[in-house]
Amino acid sequence: GKFAVVTGGTRGIGAIVVEHMLEAGASVLFTGTDADRGRQAQERMGGTFLRADAASPDHADHIAKAVRERFERLDILVNNAGSLGSVQGLGKVFVSRQALPHLGQPGDIAEIVLFLASDASAFVTGSDIVADGGVIWGRDSLG
Repeated sequence: GKFAVVTGGTRGIGAIVVEHMLEAGASVLFTGTDADRGRQAQERMGGTFLRADAASPDHADHIAKAVRERFERLDILVNNAGSLGSVQGLGKVFVSRQALPHLGQPGDIAEIVLFLASDASAFVTGSDIVADGGVIWGRDSLG
């Protein structure tokens, strides 16, 4: 089982991502700003809801603390809510606070190619997929 965080996971695309990850066997912490909607989503889908607002300056630290308390590591981070600045801040917090699980291997790229060649990627067109294990989040040029 993988450990995942999905921001904005109480409705729409975020909720569907949470559902799919849970069905695939991941442990998922998902966030949203509406506590009632979050509790209802948690009851309906499972996973763990955390009230968090991507517009808040302490958003990334709040989520990182919850992840450290509940999971042994973080494997998947889906930034589905917030502005680019808050998303980058969240990514930087996680990369700076935990070691990357491993150095990239050819098989890591092969898995991406396999996904892109599969029917599961039917909705993916014209996209860049950054396959660097999270290293890009440490760059100072972001922002």
